[in-house]
Amino acid sequence: MDLNTSLKVKTMKKGQIRKIYRQWMRWDFPPAERRPLRRILKFVAQKKYECLGLWRGEKQVGYAFLALDGRGGALLDYYAMAPACRGKGYGSTFFPLIACRYPAGILAEVESPEKASCNQEKALRCRRVEFYRRLGMKDTGLRCLLYGIPLALRNPL
Repeated sequence: MDLNTSLKVKTMKKGQIRKIYRQWMRWDFPPAERRPLRRILKFVAQKKYECLGLWRGEKQVGYAFLALDGRGGALLDYYAMAPACRGKGYGSTFFPLIACRYPAGILAEVESPEKASCNQEKALRCRRVEFYRRLGMKDTGLRCLLYGIPLALRNPL
């Protein structure tokens, strides 16, 4: 199966955003990392935020929520695939499809592996860093602490 020809990116409507937030994001991101839904919807209405879905036929298989910088760039706020679609190339295929929408580039925050509390968490964070590296993103060397979570910032090469 060629993922590039069978997938479509769509801007999500308010109802779809609510559904993803309530049914997917609660499993994909811990409460401390989730922006309140009302704030997401407010930013979408203000054109400061974009919620994109990845669709295969009639089935949504992934999502990306991005904060817009007003100059053609974006911060990747949330990015995940449906559990059944993980590890099958959907995430790697989705990213270039959305990256072309932002000529000034995409910045991503990735949890710092060196700040992990255990080996299992460190391994998961290393996998995420490697995923973004394969997408062509590099470590900017910038670090931040957001909601108590140490993050490294990555951007396209």
